[in-house]
Amino acid sequence: MLNKTKQSVITRIGVLMVSLVSLSIVTMFSSVFISDMAEHDAATINLSGSLRMQAYRLVSETDKIKANVDEFDQTLLDNIMLSGFTRGDRSKTDTRYQVVLERWQNVIKPSVIDRTIQISEISSFVEVIELLVQAYQSEAEQKIEWLRIIQLAALFLTLTLVYFSLHSVHHNIALPLRELAQMARKIGAGDFTHRVKVESADELGLLAQSFNHSCNAVSRMYGDLEKRVSNKTIELRRSNRAIQLLYDTAKKLNENKQEASDFSDIIEELSDIVGIKDIDLCLMTANGEVPYDHFISDEQKDLNDDCINKNCNRCIGEQPFTEKSGGSQKLKFPLFKEGHNYGVLVCNVSLTCALADWQNQIIQSVADQIAVALSLKNQSEQTRRISLMDERTTIARELHDSLAQALSYLKIQVTRLQKSHAKEAEPEVIEEITNELKEGLSSAYRQLRELLTTFRLKIDTEGLLHALEETVKQHQSRSEMNIALDFNLGNIPLSPNEEIHLLQIIREATQNAVHHSKGDNVIIGLDSDHSKRIHLSVKDDGVGIPHDPEKLNHYGLVIMKERSRNLGGALNIGNHASGGVCVDFSFVPAYVS
Repeated sequence: MLNKTKQSVITRIGVLMVSLVSLSIVTMFSSVFISDMAEHDAATINLSGSLRMQAYRLVSETDKIKANVDEFDQTLLDNIMLSGFTRGDRSKTDTRYQVVLERWQNVIKPSVIDRTIQISEISSFVEVIELLVQAYQSEAEQKIEWLRIIQLAALFLTLTLVYFSLHSVHHNIALPLRELAQMARKIGAGDFTHRVKVESADELGLLAQSFNHSCNAVSRMYGDLEKRVSNKTIELRRSNRAIQLLYDTAKKLNENKQEASDFSDIIEELSDIVGIKDIDLCLMTANGEVPYDHFISDEQKDLNDDCINKNCNRCIGEQPFTEKSGGSQKLKFPLFKEGHNYGVLVCNVSLTCALADWQNQIIQSVADQIAVALSLKNQSEQTRRISLMDERTTIARELHDSLAQALSYLKIQVTRLQKSHAKEAEPEVIEEITNELKEGLSSAYRQLRELLTTFRLKIDTEGLLHALEETVKQHQSRSEMNIALDFNLGNIPLSPNEEIHLLQIIREATQNAVHHSKGDNVIIGLDSDHSKRIHLSVKDDGVGIPHDPEKLNHYGLVIMKERSRNLGGALNIGNHASGGVCVDFSFVPAYVS
């Protein structure tokens, strides 16, 4: 089909081109041929015309008869006179030439030589020559006429071929190309509904068919693409809703990790996304056997006997599984995390309804999120219990090391006072014991206030530096000492536990300096070295401490050493070389290890 169409259009254009070229060649060759034939016509007419003058000279110039006869013979027999016809030709020119030649040779020439020629004979002979000249002239004019006819015919045929060529090019090439260009512009603008109406069995027809076929194919592909884009858009919206659900679930669980969470909204949103109307969520404690809470997506649903009687053995398991009964099936997704089962997520669907992969993934993700949240909540509660026990142990130890010892001392003094009364001791002894009781009570009351301040100690959201500044302000308001703070840990990420212990050690050391140093200045320094080890120093310019400070309860040294051991650091307390007490403490923060 392609070869035939190519042959048709090539033949059509080729015939027109060959016709024009052939016509041009024929016209040129015809013109050249006729021009060649008429090359000596003018000279022939001129020579034949001169024969008339030479004939009259034969009778007028009697002294030159021989010369004039020779000239007449030479002119009459000249090759130019003979080129206008072929000898033996029976044409009009040939006949008249033969008449002139015979009359000259047989009549006129002998009479001229004999000098018997008459003027009337010459006149009659000139009339015969005139007929020959007219014949030559007529033949030349006939050649010119033929040349004119050929030129006019060639012009007419050329114009006709040009007209048909332009008409063929316009209808078979220009118009189809214009439609193809219009279609190309439509395609460029995204319009694939336009079609080319070119009905011809040539290349342009084949090109038009190809364009139409391509547009049909592209239009179908575009329709399929729009459908696929629409489907993908639906899937993306569904995925976006699923991601939003997981985000909201995680956010809600994190916000309420210390409290009981209401999962009703999450279950309803999950039911709407996956298209499952009946979804149940049962929650249990880490060590429980029956659920403590039950959420359902369909509020009009009637619970079965197992749910009413809290018989959950059929739903408990570590891996997802399916249970079929009657015309429905239950898809169960356990909330299992770190060896503990926190409940189960159950989807009730018909046997003919198989969940797609994306539905399974979303349901499993929500179940995992809830399991992680419940696991973190359980761990948080365990941590809170441990922290509470540690805090109570710390309170008991500090009460034992401070207030309990002071009360024991007071009890001993009361016993002494009782014995002194029983023995009726001297008033001076009783007064001495009474003064010691007063001092002991004052010391015990002061230690009680310090313990209350310690137990209320906390670090707010503004960080360790702000807590230290508040501590400095508090001690500064209670004494006349100048307390300076040199803090260089702004870029160190300390844990809350490390901050609390550091703050308590600084508070104890500063309080001891304010109450017992009898100095004027206290300098608190916090810094870190190249190995990221943190160094704390609290220096005063007071009187120093005795060699056995642990026996003095009001120094709180036992408490500071206990906190330094919790941080895994080294605590040194001693007198400074320039005077006063220096408390040095260093440790490696948890983020380094």
